[in-house]
Amino acid sequence: MLNMFKNWWKDDRAVIAIEVGFLFPTMLTLLLGVMDIGNGVYINQKLIDADQMIADLLTRNPTVSASTDLPNAIMAGQLTMSPFATTPFGVDIVGIEFINSPTNPVVEWRDTVNMAANQSVPADASGLGNALEGVIVVTTVYTYTPFFTGGLTGSTYPMLETAFARARNGLYIPEES
Repeated sequence: MLNMFKNWWKDDRAVIAIEVGFLFPTMLTLLLGVMDIGNGVYINQKLIDADQMIADLLTRNPTVSASTDLPNAIMAGQLTMSPFATTPFGVDIVGIEFINSPTNPVVEWRDTVNMAANQSVPADASGLGNALEGVIVVTTVYTYTPFFTGGLTGSTYPMLETAFARARNGLYIPEES
């Protein structure tokens, strides 16, 4: 019996199992966290792309049609977010004209979908054009819910991006009815 106890005490094969038992949950948590962070960074980059895509599409023409151009540009932004869900995606598009001076931006038209209007837009556009010129400001939001850690904690992370674009001819772009 004493001999068997000495052999058991010297046996180190179980040490690996104990180390794996301690390290595996930690390594798995790190892996899943890195995957969630990677998806968040990727979604944020896609949000920037969608924001700039919408602004670029709307500044190509001398006018913006509320019935065709705005919905088509928003759809292009949603398609840019693919393969991620578009339900947490929101857009605020604002047409701004500098009536008297570059420091006097006036909101001439606005189209907001699936988000609250960005109230800082007129002030943010100050100084971006000359008198009688204009700019289109596109603000996009996406509420990111991490797949692994979001399920455990219920945390969501709102992402907001804003793009400023001038018309190709530099003038104000009015909205058609």
